[in-house]
Amino acid sequence: VLVQAGKYYTFNQNGNYITSEVANSGIACSTAKDASAIYYFDGEHLLAYKTGLYFGLNASDWTFEAIGSNDISKIEFVAAVNGAEEKYNIKSGGRWLHLSANGDGSTFVNRCSANTCGDAHNWEIEIVEALPVTISTAKYATFYAPVAVKVASGVTAYTATVDAANNKVILNEVDGVIPANTGVVLYSENAGTYNFTITDDVEAIEGNALRGSAAATYYTTAGTYYALGLVDGKVGFYKDAFNNSRFQNNSHKAY
Repeated sequence: VLVQAGKYYTFNQNGNYITSEVANSGIACSTAKDASAIYYFDGEHLLAYKTGLYFGLNASDWTFEAIGSNDISKIEFVAAVNGAEEKYNIKSGGRWLHLSANGDGSTFVNRCSANTCGDAHNWEIEIVEALPVTISTAKYATFYAPVAVKVASGVTAYTATVDAANNKVILNEVDGVIPANTGVVLYSENAGTYNFTITDDVEAIEGNALRGSAAATYYTTAGTYYALGLVDGKVGFYKDAFNNSRFQNNSHKAY
């Protein structure tokens, strides 16, 4: 079985990767194998790495859905019916994914009630070895993943403890590997996108005040939430407005 729960993958046909971008009322494919082409498989569903939304099927087409939606579709992988070597058919919501082309030559994910269209249904599945993380010119970012990753060269990772008496967050440097399910602050002198190599998990870090989520998540428990921000040129954890009785944490971020 190629696809396993708890891992990240890309899916493509002849270099056309399924992305988390929506175009022409469908999910767009792209020849760029970047962050938008990465998905996390939780054993039943595909979560888009870039947006933190789940692959879904609504009444008319494929779409992306947030946690709690009734349109999040379970995913099934089976060997290609026509015997194409090392390729798979993907079923979701009672429909089979296949590649289609728009009039302008761009490609998108279409759907069929049966996987009988030959090569159009055959997807190559590639495991993702590293997760790209972008750090802006503010030099700081947050990160969270359900897998352990090696800290990229040129970046320093920190967990955090809270010094409530002095209204400060104390950063504690992580040595080499960020454990799975661990929120961290990242720092780099140079803005850019860094690749964090997925690795075997290590012992959890105790006393970390940072929380996080892989999916874009709304938290509705009343409380005070702090998100990393840049205000008047100063980077810090700022109290986030509890809008509409909820706080939003974005994909693969910590708070």
